[in-house]
Amino acid sequence: MTALVKESGASVNSVEYELTGGYDKSKTDDAVKLAFSDLTAQIGLPTGEKKTILDGISGSAHTGQVMAVMGPTGCGKTTFLSALGNRLDPSISMAGSSQISWGGQPWSAALKRCVGFIEQDDVTFPELTVRQALMFAARLRLAGSKEEREERVEQLISEMKLEKCRYYPNTDEAPACNPPTT
Repeated sequence: MTALVKESGASVNSVEYELTGGYDKSKTDDAVKLAFSDLTAQIGLPTGEKKTILDGISGSAHTGQVMAVMGPTGCGKTTFLSALGNRLDPSISMAGSSQISWGGQPWSAALKRCVGFIEQDDVTFPELTVRQALMFAARLRLAGSKEEREERVEQLISEMKLEKCRYYPNTDEAPACNPPTT
């Protein structure tokens, strides 16, 4: 898979994806598909003008597909992902024509509780283990008892195949993700 982000100034104008290898789009379940069309975002400048920082981006991501968003510093990668996760800074406004859907449903507050993404490294707690970091996020986002949250975290660890890493700190220096012996 390759991804190309075309840059014009400091804004993303379009995203093109070329998929190669074992991915067969015909075998995916479109019920679990992220689709976005005409994503356009603007930020207000101190002069009162608005600057377009995302301009008409369209695309989709399917179950089982690995995607990458690549580009130089300042081209809008984080803004793009924040727009998809409905987590834009309040100073950024989306154009009315921008559409995001998950599993064929338009984005809603109910979907926001089910969908998320891991932000850049500088907002994680490297001193926590992978399990502790997920438990912290679960305590902030999930209702239910402590046992229910722990069960969900263990389910996530299993789904993400992080069983061997669960007790290591959330850093790049974690040794080979083998569980500690002590």
